[in-house]
Amino acid sequence: MIKEITLDDANDEPGALLLEALVDKADRALEERIGVDRIPVEEEIGRLDGRLAELETISAALMTMDSKRNELREAVEACDEVLDGASLDDLRTHEESQRRNAGTVALGHRLGEVAAELMDGSDEMGVTPCPICGTDHERDALSDLISALSKEDGEQIASDLRETEDQLKAALEADGLVHQLKEELRDKENDLNEKVVAFEDEKLADAVVGGSVGDYVESVKEQKASKEKQIGGFEDWLKGVQAKVAKLHEEARFQSIQQNLKSLKAVDEEMQRAERSFEHVVEFGESVRGIRDSVRLTLTKELREKVPSVAKELTAVFSALTRHDYFDQLVIDDEKLPNLELLVASSSDPTGMLHPTGVLNGQAESALALVPHFALSQAEEAPTEVYLVLLDDPTRAFDREHIRILIERLADLGERVQVVVATQENETFRKLLPKCFARESYVIVEPRAWSPIDGPKLVVE
Repeated sequence: MIKEITLDDANDEPGALLLEALVDKADRALEERIGVDRIPVEEEIGRLDGRLAELETISAALMTMDSKRNELREAVEACDEVLDGASLDDLRTHEESQRRNAGTVALGHRLGEVAAELMDGSDEMGVTPCPICGTDHERDALSDLISALSKEDGEQIASDLRETEDQLKAALEADGLVHQLKEELRDKENDLNEKVVAFEDEKLADAVVGGSVGDYVESVKEQKASKEKQIGGFEDWLKGVQAKVAKLHEEARFQSIQQNLKSLKAVDEEMQRAERSFEHVVEFGESVRGIRDSVRLTLTKELREKVPSVAKELTAVFSALTRHDYFDQLVIDDEKLPNLELLVASSSDPTGMLHPTGVLNGQAESALALVPHFALSQAEEAPTEVYLVLLDDPTRAFDREHIRILIERLADLGERVQVVVATQENETFRKLLPKCFARESYVIVEPRAWSPIDGPKLVVE
């Protein structure tokens, strides 16, 4: 099939490829064949469609020109009919002559009427001078001449002039229409020539000159029909090949599914083993949770038994460090066990209301932070064992009196554990330490100079 698609008789060795790979190769070959055979033909059909569209505009322009030529011919015939064999200049000359003649006749009528009035006013008989030129005439002869001048037919001359004027007006309108149509025809011819030149096809130019544009259009239509027939044959062949490839795709998918089923069977066995292992893990997890809950319950129970004595020690330390006027008791919140959360209360409050430690001032809060160190180090029943207490700046918000109290408590604490205190109250501690501690029981270490390389220089007292 690949050879049929590619039209290649070369003897390839596709046997090493799997069916799915061979079908993919056939798909790619089919795409290449479409690009080689169908796409160029489709592009040619598109080009011919564009040419036919352009030819339609040219044919329409030719039809318009034919219509204009017919209008022009009819206008010329109408103009010739109006002129009746004469030229427009001859008709203008004739009209001017008739106009002058009509003016002369009208003037003669007027002169005759005036001369007759003058003669009627004269009583002379015999020879009489002409009222117009002054020449002597026999009165009767002069009267006959004046009467003849007045009687010349002016109406006929005026009628002939009107006919000539109407004929000249019609001739001018017909001549103007002829010139207008000639101008329009010339514009159409120029437009057509531009279209033909833009088409860049000598055969079309010859067809326009020879009046055979219709034959040229038919030849382009035949070319398009031939290309469409070519496409149709290719499409029929393509459908057949695509149907075969589709069946091969189905076969390849079937083979792939078969292979996947084999793989899934092995995976399913692994999953079953994992599921069995997971069941053991779930059982172990439930056991662990049970142990955790039991331990938590036991710890809570143990803490509830020890809390009163621990709380008593906490209260003693807290009262000694703070000497607070109102809050003088510390209580461990029973509801939060096994978490140890402290609350404060007042022995003078009859309600015994408990409050969060946030109600304390800054000095009392600083003391509260020290309470566990002292209490848990002294309480014999506490569930902890302390050997070393490190205090970082424990005198924050303490006045001198409370610092003294702290040092006294540290002296008691130092009898059981090692105590290390970092403080900024150097001078206060120097003065109070000898009052509470034996001189051999403490050491003062103070940093003096400091360098980036060697670090601080410590002075031990």
